Amino acid sequence: MKTVAHSPFRFSGNFEESITFKFPRVATSLFIENNGDARIRFRTSVDGKHFNEFTLPIGRSFDEILAPFTELTVEIDRDWDVEQHITFYGFVRS
Repeated sequence: MKTVAHSPFRFSGNFEESITFKFPRVATSLFIENNGDARIRFRTSVDGKHFNEFTLPIGRSFDEILAPFTELTVEIDRDWDVEQHITFYGFVRS
């Protein structure tokens, strides 16, 4: 699923696939907080070419300067096939 996103962004729900946010401008910094009941994996990219990939535990946040990116892909970091609820929010900075 791809969606055009603005900053700040958020998602809450049960989702089996990855979610890709496409930002209208190049960003160089990302803040994201995981408020769900599952670890999330996220990666940044430009035109589908991935640069950074991270795993974020439940209840933690990430706030870093990264290589320039226009897309953010988020997915559940699964250990088992139980349906899990993900909730996260964040923002990008240029």
